[in-house]
Amino acid sequence: MEKVISGEEHIRTASTQTTAASTFTSNKLAIAIVVLVVAIAVSFFAGTQYEKQHNTSKQTALASGIGVGGRGRFGGGNRVVGTVSAISPTSISVLNRSGTTVTLNITSSTQISDAGQTVTTTDIQSGEIVFVSEDTTNTTNASRILVNPSFGGGGASGSTTPPTSGTTTN
Repeated sequence: MEKVISGEEHIRTASTQTTAASTFTSNKLAIAIVVLVVAIAVSFFAGTQYEKQHNTSKQTALASGIGVGGRGRFGGGNRVVGTVSAISPTSISVLNRSGTTVTLNITSSTQISDAGQTVTTTDIQSGEIVFVSEDTTNTTNASRILVNPSFGGGGASGSTTPPTSGTTTN
């Protein structure tokens, strides 16, 4: 036998069922959002740990002022740009822009030039700007030293200072 209910009782029953279904759906949505946020956080953390482990040599090179680069026209491996703080027939010390001194050995195969002319270590003075390329097989050796390099970019002829970003010289 079927139970007959009044209209008010039917509305109350339907409302209770809708509220229960709505609460269940809201709980599922909240759980899904929490799971998504946790998954994103775990992925971010894992990515940063991977980056730290795989970029240490690059970060070390950048912190020491040695530019990490390929073999461009200048040749060699890593490069350092800065001011000569000490020079001898067997080594050169360069103070880079970050304030770190990088010292490299000068060997009989090190090429040294100033304004396109071959020079020797006796021609290099403390305080001069240099662009030094490391030897690709022995990174403690300089393969090439360019004294008072011209960085181009529309500066005065023979300019030895790197161009300042965002400025133009006419």
